[in-house]
Amino acid sequence: MISIGVVFLTTATIEAADWPQWQGPNRDGKSADTGLLKQWPENGPPLVWRNDKLGGGYSAPSIASGRVFGMSNRGDEEVVWALSERDGSEIWVAPLGPAFQQQASQGREGPACTPTVDGERLYVEGLGGTVACLQVKDGKIVWQRSLTEDFGGRRPMWSYRESPLVDGDRVILTPGGADAILVALNKLTGETIWKARMSDSPAGASGVPSGFGGGRGGSVGGGGGSGTGVTGTKDPGLFTSEHFSMTAFSPRVLC
Repeated sequence: MISIGVVFLTTATIEAADWPQWQGPNRDGKSADTGLLKQWPENGPPLVWRNDKLGGGYSAPSIASGRVFGMSNRGDEEVVWALSERDGSEIWVAPLGPAFQQQASQGREGPACTPTVDGERLYVEGLGGTVACLQVKDGKIVWQRSLTEDFGGRRPMWSYRESPLVDGDRVILTPGGADAILVALNKLTGETIWKARMSDSPAGASGVPSGFGGGRGGSVGGGGGSGTGVTGTKDPGLFTSEHFSMTAFSPRVLC
């Protein structure tokens, strides 16, 4: 069982900059903090607090306005939580719905989305494609959509693991459906602003490339069809399916 744990270390009484989304404020992995130690003390910096009772999953935390946000599975539920940045105590926890049951060969611990904090709201995406907007102060769900049910999305082999991107008044997401490979939602209401259709070529009968959504050597979901391959390559067929381990390939000896 892999559990999400958050550990806070400190080297001084300096207020750190917020980290409100995946890869930081600008999604470039760069922190705005200055004056950091170039070398840690021999025994490491002092431990401020620790919380290892958050549940299972792969979600990286986001930090904003004195709170730490994340996602996990707790029992049979997929949840979003908020902790105090000061002492690690839980401020609120909000269930999104039943924990998504993953298949073999996948990590089964829980969601992998890093919550995106935007002012008084935060945005998350569950493994099964549930997208939700919650209030930062109390975790109340403002709106909720489904990438599969609302947009015909095709769940990837490794489930949905992206972190919602807030751009102005919009939230950008990737359902992966034939008519909605990419969508923009109103960040306040969840209403659809626009949908981007997947290119018709190359594609299967449904407009979705063969193998999208995974499965050994083919598509999943009963609509992938037989793709025409990826043009402009030496071996178009190689790109129409997913392969797991070298046993999926047959060696050939050329003389």
